Amino acid sequence: YTFERCCLTASETEVLNSELAAKAALPPRMLCSGERIEGEERCVKLADYQGDHRWVKSARLLSWASFDFTGASASGNRALRVVQGLPSCGGPDLLERASQWLPESELHMVTILRTLHGAMMELVRKSHSAMAGLAVDLQYLPFFPFLLMTVHRLTRAREHLLCIAQTSAYLGQFTEWKKNAGYNFVLPLGYDKPWERRPGPTIGTDETRVSGDAYILQAYDPRFANVLTLATHDAFFGDRHTLLQPNNGGAAYRNLRHIVVPLPFILNCSTLRRGSASRQPLGRRLRRFKVSFVGSVNGATRALMKAAAERLERVLPSSQRASLALHFVGDDLERAQLAAEPAAILSQWFVEDSQAPVSFEWILQESSFCLVLPGDVSDLALRFMHAVSVGCTPVVVGGPSQTIPLPFAELVDYGRFARFVTVRHVADATALLRRLLGVEPHGGPGSGDITEHLVAREEGHGEWTLLPPPHLDEVAGLFTSHVDCDFPSGEPFLRLLAKSLEARAQFLSHIRWYN
Repeated sequence: YTFERCCLTASETEVLNSELAAKAALPPRMLCSGERIEGEERCVKLADYQGDHRWVKSARLLSWASFDFTGASASGNRALRVVQGLPSCGGPDLLERASQWLPESELHMVTILRTLHGAMMELVRKSHSAMAGLAVDLQYLPFFPFLLMTVHRLTRAREHLLCIAQTSAYLGQFTEWKKNAGYNFVLPLGYDKPWERRPGPTIGTDETRVSGDAYILQAYDPRFANVLTLATHDAFFGDRHTLLQPNNGGAAYRNLRHIVVPLPFILNCSTLRRGSASRQPLGRRLRRFKVSFVGSVNGATRALMKAAAERLERVLPSSQRASLALHFVGDDLERAQLAAEPAAILSQWFVEDSQAPVSFEWILQESSFCLVLPGDVSDLALRFMHAVSVGCTPVVVGGPSQTIPLPFAELVDYGRFARFVTVRHVADATALLRRLLGVEPHGGPGSGDITEHLVAREEGHGEWTLLPPPHLDEVAGLFTSHVDCDFPSGEPFLRLLAKSLEARAQFLSHIRWYN
C-alpha cells in the first residue's frame, strides 16, 4: 500500500542503521513515501467513513492479503465484473450531476469519463466472449474520484472529498479488495497525473483550507496506489527514466498499471476514405499545403517551431511560403477572434485567392503533413486524432522534456501512419520544416510513383518514409465512436481495450508474492 519507494543516500542509510540499533527509543518518523515508521513498524494513513485519516499498521493490511490471483472465481469462469454497492455519491449519478458545478471548459471531463464508463460496462456484459483469454478475474470500479476532486476544487464543498473517503473505506472492507490489495481492480481515472507525487501547498482560505495532497488520489488514500487505471494522457507516460529512478515513479509495474486510452473522438469512415483516396495513384490531387499548424504558443516546442517558421518565411520563395500553413496565436484577443470567426480569420492568414477555408478541418484536409505539437495535453491528443481522421499524416514533435503518450501503444503500429521527431533547438525545428517542404513524389516530380518520402539527413535518422494512407482497421480502434462504417460504433475501441486488460491480467497471473 505504498505509492512511492525512495532511494536512501549513504548518509541516510548510516543514520537509519544506527537508529535501528536503539529502535525502542525511536520517535515516529516520516518517510518520503508518505509512510510513518515506528521502530520496525511501517504505517500508512488511510481515510475512514467520516473523512478522517488514521494511521494503520502495514502488517495489519498484509495479514488480510493473500495475493492469490489464480484462485478460481465462484462461477469457475474468468471475467470482468463490476463492483456493486459503492457509495452513489461518486458513481455514475455523479456524471449527470457534475454539470451543475463545472464550467463549460471542464465539461469535456464528464464526456471522457462517461465514455470510459460506457465502454467498461459493455465489456462487463460481453466479458466471456470479448475477453475469453482473461487469465484472472478483474473488478471494474464505477467510481470517478478525479471528477470529485475537480468539483471540490471549484466548490470547496466537503461532501466531495468525503465521498472519496467513504468509497475508499468501503473498498477497504471488500473481501476481494483485501485479498489482492486492489491490484486486479480497474478505475477510470481520466487525466490526473497517476504516479507523480506532488505535495502541493495548502489551498484556500482559513475557512476552506485543504492540503494540496487532497487532489492526488493515491496521496489522499494509499489504498488506490495499486489499481489499474484508464488514463487518457499524461506527460509522465512513456518517460524513459521512470523504470530506473524510484523517486520518479518506481519499478516497471508503475508503467504497466496505467492503460493509456484515447480521448473521445468520432471517426467518420467516409471522410477517412475520401482523404485516403486523394493520396492513391488514381485519385491523387495536389494538396494546397505541405505542412500546417494553427494554435497558441504554449510550450517550449511550439516556441521553437514558431521561431523556425518566422525564420523560413524571410528566406523561402513565395511558392514554398504559400505551402507552409503555420500560424501561432500570441494573445487572448487573437484567440477570441479566431474562435468567433474562424473562416474569416483563417482566410486572411493562409489563402490569397477567393477560396477561403471554412474550418480547421479544411486546413487539415488540404495538408500533406499536420504538425502535432505539445501544448495542452488534451489539445495534443485531439490534434493527432483529427489529422488521422481526415487522411493527413500527423507529425508528432516532441521536445527535450516532453514525452508523448500513445493510446494502446503495445497494440497499434503507429509507425504505419504517423511520424515522430524531437526538436531541441531552433535549428532542429528549421531543418524539420525544410524537410517537410521538400517532400516530393518518390523519384521526383512527375515520376508516376506517388509514394511520398522524407529523408532526414542528420546522422542516425536514416530515411523517413511516409507510407500510404492507413487501412481502416489500423486506426479504427483509436476512435471511441464511428459513423458510416461497416461495423458497430465503438467496436474496434472495445476490442483494443479488452486486449489491454487481458494483457494486464496475464501479467498478474505470473506474480508470486512473498511477505
